[in-house]
Amino acid sequence: MRLLLDTHVILWWLDDSPELADGVKDLLDTEPAVYAGAVSPWEIAVKQSLGKLDGPEDLAERARDSQFTPLPVTAGHGVRAGRLPEHHRDPLDRLLIAQAQIEGMTLLTRDKWIPYYDVQIMPVQKPPRAVQGPFRGGRPTSSVKFLPLRADGRTLMHSTGGGRC
Repeated sequence: MRLLLDTHVILWWLDDSPELADGVKDLLDTEPAVYAGAVSPWEIAVKQSLGKLDGPEDLAERARDSQFTPLPVTAGHGVRAGRLPEHHRDPLDRLLIAQAQIEGMTLLTRDKWIPYYDVQIMPVQKPPRAVQGPFRGGRPTSSVKFLPLRADGRTLMHSTGGGRC
């Protein structure tokens, strides 16, 4: 299985964050084919320069120098990213989606918009606890259920309700 990490996954892994779902950190520590896109250190550096991300000054370098295999951006990735449907407006996430599609990778993410694309994903965040009480309009809104890993190691995600999936 070839895995591509969204930037927040790299940050959580570097921080040993409890946000990572059970087993994800172990998977990232042991799976031989884990990739970090070239856009992730760039995104970290930009967000730090804008004051949108805290952390050590060398955080982008730590991401760049992590144990993950770097995945450079190609012209083909750029063309695919530019032609993706407009579900997601973040150009860096669109580039990761294009890379995962072209390279046949599973994208590890928590991003709520990425599942709208034709890309294999693996959720990385612990599922939220069930909300008790009334729902807006007297009925539940669209939700995502995280199903267990399949026998082939992939995670299934299923959308319910009136979402755009």
